[in-house]
Amino acid sequence: MAIHLTIMGHISTKINYRICRTAELWSDEDDISWLVFLPESEVEEADAVAIINAAGITFSGEKFVVLADIRNLKSISGEARAYLAGGSAERIHAAVAILVENTATRLLANFFINFHKPSRPTRIFSDEQKAIVWLKEHLASKKNENNARNCAG
Repeated sequence: MAIHLTIMGHISTKINYRICRTAELWSDEDDISWLVFLPESEVEEADAVAIINAAGITFSGEKFVVLADIRNLKSISGEARAYLAGGSAERIHAAVAILVENTATRLLANFFINFHKPSRPTRIFSDEQKAIVWLKEHLASKKNENNARNCAG
């Protein structure tokens, strides 16, 4: 299913759109996967499991880059943070840009990175366009690695 939307004057398409209790997921035409938390979301471990399961179905195949928009997030349990930082997410995420809006969401993102220490590249942004540029850089390097691997073997 594809849904069209306008972001900052740019018409974008939501490809493989899914919605869970606390978040929406989709990919766009630039191969960026979006995870956008719904307003006032209170994320528990079961929600994190549902999000990763939906992502695994939606974006099956190779690891993908994700823009995690937590600007609407109200809270997230320790168990949910641990699950999102752990092996299930590690298997499907190549890089994660966390989009924040205020001090509260920046503190949540900093705590997630500093306490859970995800092994994939993870960075915090307050500017959506800068987050997209950073993710596109990771996509380009991932494609170059895949091309080199295909030529070698």
